[in-house]
Amino acid sequence: MSTLKEQSIVDRVEIVGDYKHIQIRVANRIIDNETNEIKAEKFHRVVCEPGDIDKAKQYGVEKIALAVWDEDIVNRYRDFLLKESSQIQKRTV
Repeated sequence: MSTLKEQSIVDRVEIVGDYKHIQIRVANRIIDNETNEIKAEKFHRVVCEPGDIDKAKQYGVEKIALAVWDEDIVNRYRDFLLKESSQIQKRTV
């Protein structure tokens, strides 16, 4: 009888949008220890917003973040969030 192991790996990283969000796909796999055959696989995605270097570190994409998130991108994204937030507040009042 073979044993199974669980494995989670970052299998895809994409830079998307005007503000260079880092989209990460994580594959969660069940693997047969003897044959290395993937018995089951599920995916989930995580998005790192510009400036969230802690999350980028957590998923091992810190170097990518530092390469694509310059000060201008981070500031423009923060300005965008502030503008969106103020528009939402106006609509709820």
